[in-house]
Amino acid sequence: MSRRTRSIRYGGSVLLVLIGIGCGALIRGSAGGTLATVFVGLGLVGVVSLVFYEVGLTEDRDREARGRLTDPDSQGVRGPSPGPAGDEPGGRGPSPPAGGDPDAEPPPASSPPQAQTGAHSPARPPRHRAPDRMRGRRRRLR
Repeated sequence: MSRRTRSIRYGGSVLLVLIGIGCGALIRGSAGGTLATVFVGLGLVGVVSLVFYEVGLTEDRDREARGRLTDPDSQGVRGPSPGPAGDEPGGRGPSPPAGGDPDAEPPPASSPPQAQTGAHSPARPPRHRAPDRMRGRRRRLR
């Protein structure tokens, strides 16, 4: 983004904030307060949006510069970056083993064996401890 475009966009957002402050000071009643809230809110949202946009542009420039440093033969054409879920492009995690169907579901994880203590059977959930106090009674200190 050029310096002129940046200053126009930030200036417009700041101008909205100033117009909102002026509306709140000059227009009496709830109409002035409403206009002030709308204009100041829009101006501040604009400033915050522009700041995030600038951060994104900076990250893109840094990523492009890193790509040129590591691979001087590439012409800026790169594949998708790894997603948060895995190291593979698209964030789908590790690829399936060779010869397998890439769209097949992975086998379910086996559950750890449960210790059979005889206290309760798997068909019936374990009993919970009785509460320390009943409704309306004070708590006891331990």
